[in-house]
Formats: sequence, structure tokens, C-alpha cells
Amino acid sequence: MFVHLNDYLIHRFQTKRRWGEFSFFIPANMHREQEIVQIFKNLAANTADRYAINIQATTTIQGSRPPFDELMQLLQQLDKELTSQGVKLLESYKASAGQLPETLTDKLKGIITETIEQFVKKL
Repeated sequence: MFVHLNDYLIHRFQTKRRWGEFSFFIPANMHREQEIVQIFKNLAANTADRYAINIQATTTIQGSRPPFDELMQLLQQLDKELTSQGVKLLESYKASAGQLPETLTDKLKGIITETIEQFVKKL
């Protein structure tokens, strides 16, 4: 697993830094959570783009857009795939960090919802 130098330094110096008269605490997992969110955003966008390209290819080959029922099935498949990818990512994070913040789960749910809404707008 890739470890950032900043994370190493934070752990090395016991997550407490001094700056003049002020000292502050930096959560070690804060940067990792942000990275997980960004990775999942990219993953969700790529997955949605793959589905959109498949629909465009089908439309080009058949000469018409797929029926509504087929589009709804693809939308459900997209939702299931994004959810399973999110669960895998959260399980990996929990295994390495030891705990799973609820805010991270909520952020990934929001990304799934946003991605599906954007996908529907593309159709």
C-alpha cells in the first residue's frame, strides 16, 4: 500500500506539530479520507462513462435508442456496480484504518446519487 510522506511525518511526530505558540492536532486519516472520496469520484465517473459509451454504441449499431426498459436495467446495473465498488473501497479502508467514519459512507452515497443523476441527464 502506498504511504504518503505527509502521513508518515504525521505519524512519526505523533500527529502534533508546534507552530510558534500554537499547537494543533492533525488527524492522520483526514488526508486518506479525502483521497478515498476523490478516487471514488473518478471511479464512478469512469464507470458511468463506460455505460454511456455502451449505450451510444448500441444506438449506433441498431440505428435507434435502446427501449426504456433496457435503459432502466442498465441504470440499475450501474447503481449496483457503483454500490459494490464503494463497499469494496470502504472495506479496504476499514481494514487498513481500523475504523470507518460515517461521514465517509455518506460522501460515497452522495457521489453515487450525483453520478446516477448526471448519467440520466446524459441520456
